[in-house]
Amino acid sequence: MLSTMTIPAIPFFLYTLFVLSARPVIAAYNLVDKRVLVTGSSGGIGSGIAIALAQKGARIVVHYNTRREGAEETARFIRDHGGICDGIVQSDFRIPANIPELFRQLDDIWGEGSGPDVLVNNAGVVSKLAVEDDDEDLNIWMETMQVNLHASYHLSKLAYQRMNRIKGKEKGGVIINVSPIHGSISVEYMTAYAASKAGLDRLTAGLASEWAQDNIRVNAVAPGAIPVERTEAFTVQESPRLMVAASTRGEDGKCKRSCAFGYLSL
Repeated sequence: MLSTMTIPAIPFFLYTLFVLSARPVIAAYNLVDKRVLVTGSSGGIGSGIAIALAQKGARIVVHYNTRREGAEETARFIRDHGGICDGIVQSDFRIPANIPELFRQLDDIWGEGSGPDVLVNNAGVVSKLAVEDDDEDLNIWMETMQVNLHASYHLSKLAYQRMNRIKGKEKGGVIINVSPIHGSISVEYMTAYAASKAGLDRLTAGLASEWAQDNIRVNAVAPGAIPVERTEAFTVQESPRLMVAASTRGEDGKCKRSCAFGYLSL
């Protein structure tokens, strides 16, 4: 078993959450040579997902927006422990035009029109603001919806086009949306965030219905309130109620053992 000293930039509890605790669930699944894009995998939950899937043989592409150092640490950890990280891509999802450009970056890594076989929509922004304090242009609302909901819609659409025209192999794929509990449980000052996650839940259900006939499964994973780098101060210090509510979804707000991996059997 790895010690905490071997993963300096990745919280040990995340490694435990996505690798050790999920081991009985993912043991039967073989992801060898499956091309996987994990958005927002420069730290936190996304990094844990990327590492765990790489340990099952997946070929990972790590995505980041601003935290290049974190993305490199995730990639280095994967490679140092025998996994395959095919590359690192940067994209700011606040700008819609960047999303097709991200897929052009994937062409440079996997070949034109190739991959992903699995898309994990994990990237997001956490907005905490009273509605009346948003500006006249509703910039906080618009940015939250763009990154958390519109980007996942756009990424899924482009991934579907590739999954549905794979040459020389069976068509199909998997799309996982990481949609925390805020879609159904929220607190004050997180209205925009909660609305974006509720929308992502409905997006998941709609795409699952539409694309099942094409052998493309779409599911959502709803972790509890997990204190990662960007949210630790809020979830632990400012909103213990979220931690209590989340505990019904998994001990201490952590995902139950199945988490993402039950959906990723290919």
